This record gives sequence, C-alpha cells and structure tokens, in this order.
Amino acid sequence: MSAGVSNNLILTGFMGTGKTSVGREVAKRLDRPFVDMDTEIEARAGKSILRIFAEDGEAAFRQMEAALGEALSQQTGLVIATGGGVLVDPSTRARMMTSGPVVCLTCDPSEILRRTSLASNPTRPLLAVADPQAEIGRLLATRHEAYAAIPWQIDTTGLSIGQVADRVIGFAGVITLPVRYPGGEYPIHVGEGLLVHIGGALRAVGAPQGSRVAVVSNPTRTGTSISASSSAMTTTPARVADCQWN
Repeated sequence: MSAGVSNNLILTGFMGTGKTSVGREVAKRLDRPFVDMDTEIEARAGKSILRIFAEDGEAAFRQMEAALGEALSQQTGLVIATGGGVLVDPSTRARMMTSGPVVCLTCDPSEILRRTSLASNPTRPLLAVADPQAEIGRLLATRHEAYAAIPWQIDTTGLSIGQVADRVIGFAGVITLPVRYPGGEYPIHVGEGLLVHIGGALRAVGAPQGSRVAVVSNPTRTGTSISASSSAMTTTPARVADCQWN
C-alpha cells in the first residue's frame, strides 16, 4: 500500500461506539468523502436495515455488507464507517485493512446501552430483545477476537466526538507493510506516535499476555520509547510483562 492521502480511513467497532458521528467529523476535517456502510446498504436495498433483517434475514444482510466492503476497498480517499459486524468476517476484515488504516472504536457496555437506548436512535435489530444489556455483553464476547485483531483501538467512553476525531486523524497517515516469509507473514506499521498503541498492535498479531518483547530504538529516542511503550503495554489487555530494551 503506497503512502499518501489516497488511502482509505476506516472506522469500525460495536454499535453505539460513535463510528458514524466521528466518521462524519473526521471526513469534514480531512475534506474527504464519507461513506456510512449501513446507510449505503439501505440505499442499495431500497429499504431499512430493520426491514432487511425482517424480510430477508441476517445472512442476507451480511452478504450485502461483504459485497459493499469489497467494493469500497477498491476505492481510495474515503472515510468509511462500517457496521458493527462487518469486520467480524476474516476475509472482509483483511480486504478492508489493505485499503487503509482501520481504527476500532470501543466503549464501556453501560455507555453503549445508554447511547443505543436514546429516543432519537432508530431501533437496532440485534438489540430488539427482552434484555438488551445481556445481549450487548453476549455480542461483545462473540466479536472480541475479531475486534482484537485490529491494532488501532480508541476507547470513546467519556470523550466528545471532537476528541475521538482528533485521535482517529492521528492514524490517517499510518502505512502497514506486510512482510512475508516461508511460515507466513507479519505487519510493519509506519507512522508517528504509534508506540503508545504498541499493546493493541501486539494483541492484533496474537502475542499472549505475559509475552517478552524486544523494543529496538534509536539511542536518541530510547528514553521516550521506554516510557511510551511501557505505558501502552500495561494499560491494554495485551499486556507485556517483561521487556528488553536495545
């Protein structure tokens, strides 16, 4: 993937984490077209997502998501807000991650329930159940592995749309280069300020909690590297217990 503003910038995450609101703000600031995948699917289908679920079923909706994700991945310069389940599918996730940085927005479950329960929000078909709070917990557990596979994570709990947009824009210039070897491949991420997100990046490649890692840094940056990396790795579920510094 080449450098430059032509790469897409994709926001994903669970419902109610702010993907659409933040996506619009980010697109405005970067002067890019904004695509909300749920809205685009409704336009293409000629009916609401509620009706798609009711009349065609969730499987049909997921097929529409996958097709749209593939189409958008072939375009450039977009800010895209996905539906909450789009990148659960590994092939769709991999395809969209090749078109630009993907940022996963997270939020405390109680805040998700509050946001999705607002009268101004349309009913969400997956939460049209007797106990929405329990369903949120179940869905988050089901999608945990998929969301954890995305290295860039922002917790939106307690933050304004503008504050989240500031953080998302920080990822706009990130370039990810796949390095292939006989046993598989691993990513190299190039960008400014990424050390504070090293915990999420390690988790995304499957580093188990308690892993040992080596951080190699320019001698003039060693102090900064140690401080930023240590902080990131002790405030993420992908926490690293013991590090070696070179």
